[in-house]
Amino acid sequence: MLLFLLFFYFCIKETTFTYLKSLLFVKFIRILLLIMGVLYVDLIYADTHEIKLARLRKLFDMNITNTMEFPLDSVINWCNDVSPVLLDSKEYDRYFEVQFLLVNAYCTRGDISLGADLVNCMLEEAIKFDSQMGIKLSGIGIADTYTYSNMLSEAIASYKDVLGKFEIQQSLPEKSKYISIILLRLSQTLIREDNPVEAYIYLRKLNTLFSEDKDQASLYPFVLLCNASYYLKTDQPDKAKK
Repeated sequence: MLLFLLFFYFCIKETTFTYLKSLLFVKFIRILLLIMGVLYVDLIYADTHEIKLARLRKLFDMNITNTMEFPLDSVINWCNDVSPVLLDSKEYDRYFEVQFLLVNAYCTRGDISLGADLVNCMLEEAIKFDSQMGIKLSGIGIADTYTYSNMLSEAIASYKDVLGKFEIQQSLPEKSKYISIILLRLSQTLIREDNPVEAYIYLRKLNTLFSEDKDQASLYPFVLLCNASYYLKTDQPDKAKK
């Protein structure tokens, strides 16, 4: 459609419109076609922007940074594309969710120092904009960078700190989802640190939360894997198979 409009614009000749005696009318038609082309480009951009946001939200809800369908480099590009738009429109909760995903995407790619720098900037922005969601997501992101750096003790302490902040928050949309994400990460990290006894405390909370909230199906496979890891770590392979 856009190519057609541009082609039509450049191919217009006054001589082909002998019945148009007014040069002003011809110019009006050209301007109108240009406006239509600009609006068409804006429409494509808006659709693309919403598609990118929808894909990133899907990854965020699934607690992962990439899939076969959404490659890691594409996710990073999408995050960088939509972040300025969200910031300009003051959609701070969505902005910090995207930044949080970007931190983990960088770390997953191996750029841990870049992820650490970004999460520090993210925290500064969250404080600047007085975004409680941004501050809490920054806390999870900081713990994640410790985990990727194999600094497990620091990661565990950070997860516990941000977990406490989420738990005391009175009014928070999708509060149980964020608590589930932290409990999952904390349990996994404790298992990695060979501390299954403490891991079980948080894993039990996670399992209870899932039994009470049926709207977190996207996280359920990871909860099952975490349970299986715990049972394998504690020499209970039969339970791990269930």
